[in-house]
Amino acid sequence: MNNYFLLLVVELIFVGLSLSQKISTGFFYANGLKLSNSNMLLYHVISSSFMWICGHLQFWILTDKNIFHRIIGYIYSINALISGITSILLAFNSKHIYGFLITYSLCLGGFNMLYYTINSIYQIRQKKYNKHKMFIFMTSITSHFIIIQRLSSYLLKLIFNMNHNLALYIGFYPVLIGLYVNILFTPWYYRRFLLCIHFIIGSLIYYY
Repeated sequence: MNNYFLLLVVELIFVGLSLSQKISTGFFYANGLKLSNSNMLLYHVISSSFMWICGHLQFWILTDKNIFHRIIGYIYSINALISGITSILLAFNSKHIYGFLITYSLCLGGFNMLYYTINSIYQIRQKKYNKHKMFIFMTSITSHFIIIQRLSSYLLKLIFNMNHNLALYIGFYPVLIGLYVNILFTPWYYRRFLLCIHFIIGSLIYYY
């Protein structure tokens, strides 16, 4: 319980710093994003934040199968879907700014989030509780990779006084590796589908 609480506090600090930095420094415009994309980024950050909070409430507090568990689960799933969709939209709208690696990582993260969330909803509707838990766990792991990216980029800028875009770029390497490690823990029949989609997404981003 203490571990979940500590992780939640750390995540809330990062979310608060992220939002305050973007609002106070004009992050949306400094990096060349259009107004529509800046709003999309805000929706992405807010939905991801709600997802993290609801996820910890599920794992930490509401472990019993009751009405509160279901309500928090609905909120978690809705925000996970929004987070996944906005991640993909942001990726394609910012390719000309950040290049292939970040675009590819955001697309994979967004697609994985959608795939795992939809499967978790389907499995609980079929009353397959173990598979439902597995897919929910996968969504939680996927959402935490952005924490790794934020921390990596922040430390690179703090320790090495690195350029913002370069630190952001390097920080996405562990995200990309983590997304593929995450896939290794899914059953083979799901893994094949994910790998095929990832190849298609990578090809589309690279050539178009």
